[in-house]
Amino acid sequence: MIKDVMVRLDGTSGDDARLAAATQIAQIFESHITGLFFNVVPDGFNGVGANQTTKPPDAAKQAGDATETMLFQRLTQLQQPTNLRGST
Repeated sequence: MIKDVMVRLDGTSGDDARLAAATQIAQIFESHITGLFFNVVPDGFNGVGANQTTKPPDAAKQAGDATETMLFQRLTQLQQPTNLRGST
């Protein structure tokens, strides 16, 4: 029996389909849903060069934190036990 359904979330519209499928599976098996979110800083933010500052990585972290908060709120609205794991 499936007790934990893991689903990758990224804050895009694709989350709708993934969460719908995960919710359906979780309801059938009375399972727990774990959302997986990873904030990946794009290439080129290595801090090297005269024009590079710490702003781009900070902005990416802030955007990731905002997405993570939105995903957490979205998961708490589901009718299943949930949690969110990942890294920003």
